[in-house]
Amino acid sequence: MLNLTFGADVKHSDRIDYGLTAGLDHVIRHEFSNQYVLVIDPSAYVYTGTQQFTKTYYQKNSFLILPGTEQAVNKQVSRLNILAYELSAPVILARNNWQFILIPAFVIPQNLVTVENRSDLSERGKKMVYVTAGAKVSF
Repeated sequence: MLNLTFGADVKHSDRIDYGLTAGLDHVIRHEFSNQYVLVIDPSAYVYTGTQQFTKTYYQKNSFLILPGTEQAVNKQVSRLNILAYELSAPVILARNNWQFILIPAFVIPQNLVTVENRSDLSERGKKMVYVTAGAKVSF
């Protein structure tokens, strides 16, 4: 069976940001004869959210034939964008009260905010693979 997942969140700091998540996964479960259970859950997610930043541009003011002046205009911009895609395949091996968990994932960031000629003010991000591992015992 294919599972669909949807989520939403609100983040509050000096401004409010909204996030939306959508995903799909398919659980594969196999029981072995010696009391082991293996579960694999291939998943794909898309993360979206608002991005808020200040856009600055210069506007020239002139009147008829008089020379104009340039004035910097700062404008607050808020956009809902795709922030990242994620592919993962959590693996759980369970026996009795024990679970061993391994979660490999591949993340592809999107729509990074960049400031022309200012890498120190720009977001940095690149494709990344990471793995989370753990164990759990139930009493």
